[in-house]
Amino acid sequence: MKRFFLIILGIAVVLSGMYGFNTARAEDRSMEVSVIDGKIIVTSSGDFGIKDWIGIYKPGEGPGTETASLVWWYTGGNGGTVTLPDDVSRIYNNRLDEFISDGKIIPGEYKIFALADDGYELIEEISPVEITVGPAEADIAIDYDASSFIGSEFRQIYWNGEKFNNYEGGEKPAAALAGILTADGKVDNAGGTGVKLGLAGWVGFEQDIVAFGSIVNDAVIWSDAFDKGTDNDIKSEDKGGRFARKYEVEIDLSKLTGEYTAGVIVALSDGTLVKLNSTASSAENTFISFIGPDKDNTADLNIETGDDVDKVPGAVLMFDREDNYSPFFDGLNEISGIEYSDGLKCFVVTMDNASDPFFTFSFPNLIFSDEMPDISADDYKVISIGIRQSYDQINKGQFFYGTSEFPGYNEPQSVHLTYRKDGDFQALYIDLRDAAMWAGDIGNCRLDPFYTCSGHCDYELYYIAFFKTMAGAVEFGKNWEEAKKNGTEMAPYATATAAPTKAPTQEPATQAPTDAPVTAAPATNGSDTDPQATAAPSADPGRDHRDGNGIGAGPVIGIAAGVIVIAAAAIIIVRKRKGETAK
Repeated sequence: MKRFFLIILGIAVVLSGMYGFNTARAEDRSMEVSVIDGKIIVTSSGDFGIKDWIGIYKPGEGPGTETASLVWWYTGGNGGTVTLPDDVSRIYNNRLDEFISDGKIIPGEYKIFALADDGYELIEEISPVEITVGPAEADIAIDYDASSFIGSEFRQIYWNGEKFNNYEGGEKPAAALAGILTADGKVDNAGGTGVKLGLAGWVGFEQDIVAFGSIVNDAVIWSDAFDKGTDNDIKSEDKGGRFARKYEVEIDLSKLTGEYTAGVIVALSDGTLVKLNSTASSAENTFISFIGPDKDNTADLNIETGDDVDKVPGAVLMFDREDNYSPFFDGLNEISGIEYSDGLKCFVVTMDNASDPFFTFSFPNLIFSDEMPDISADDYKVISIGIRQSYDQINKGQFFYGTSEFPGYNEPQSVHLTYRKDGDFQALYIDLRDAAMWAGDIGNCRLDPFYTCSGHCDYELYYIAFFKTMAGAVEFGKNWEEAKKNGTEMAPYATATAAPTKAPTQEPATQAPTDAPVTAAPATNGSDTDPQATAAPSADPGRDHRDGNGIGAGPVIGIAAGVIVIAAAAIIIVRKRKGETAK
């Protein structure tokens, strides 16, 4: 594993070679930078300002110039750790295509700056850090031209050890697969019946073949057992040539979930790696796309363990009644309707041929009207949403979050959602434990049920709940899923805060307070209706600070003894921007 380790403690020192370190430290702030196996890890700690930020530039570039950073992010008050490219969805990016390609950092030299208070002054005594990123050891350099290819034949598929087709009788693998392919050309293994796949054939190049491997998505396994030697028949000039070899690659399907593609990869004597498909080498295509069993959506959630784990929700919004929830849904875009279903005991969101459907959860409205406890984003960092959806073409959505400290809808303040395709009840888990911008009071949030929706879709919303731990969210979500599937009532649960009470309906109406707070929203980008967006510093023409889309508190609607009180009347409809924010 290639490493380039830098610790920022005093002055910047760059050492070339495989290992190195660089140090700089302010009196009460520090930054540590590591480069490990093609990844950049930046950890900031200490007493940073909430608007202090870190930017990554190419050599010769820097903050406050005509050229914007490649990527940047806020340190937050206490700092935190950002690992790239893993955390790219959590940060702002301006020139991502110059920094990340195919999910990996582009090898080269970079310079990292720590800057103060949303401006371009260096944080005192934390010097810029120069790093060199090399390719990760696991990178596969595949020659898609494969100019030395001569010929190949994909002869046989084995399924659970048995021949899936009769090559001797002339049936080719592609013909045999036709009977089990889905409409979009994938093998349906959702039931997990296929546990072992065998792919057999031969291939020839103008150089020696040194190894055969299986490749599932980007994961490669090499094995000498896959090489089945050669014979004179395949070595003829009109077939594979004198270096042709036979293969029989076996792939374990038993632990593969979700959608994936599996096939054969070859290592040649000059170091070239070639996928055996028609795109890479004109070889007969060995690659097969599968739909495997649904992935357990709690498997990778880093669930806390121990008897002292706090599992009690801070607030639970159960959408099993209609009254007082209507002001909660706001800012509809390409949504046909949101209506309460008395039969389903939930709200149903409908969409028809929508290219960018979304709507807003106005949490401040519910807090103001005592329908939701006033809880803090600093304390409750895990959100669970109970849904059921009918759309089976795209199983992805997105949740955008905003707070009093970080209002705005943008990619770094969002979490992508993955839905199961079984059309059953599903508890979603939104993990904000490491999200530096989930801080302060909970603001409006936005749900994009799907990236797009071609056709009709019903999206059922059953609950939203806030937790301090993932363990609490998963326990709650699994109990809810089980109850819905069995048609039973969910077991009673306690909350950390007192349950809000409905406004009395029989008492005489009291006068609404006249001094309800109304926060003036600063204008951004020339707009007088863009609430709580932060103006861009003018020193950098390539930067416009965030997205320019304000979250604010939206229309604050309260219920006081049956009287609707509108404290801020501006209805905010914010459309997702396709571009990124510059710094």
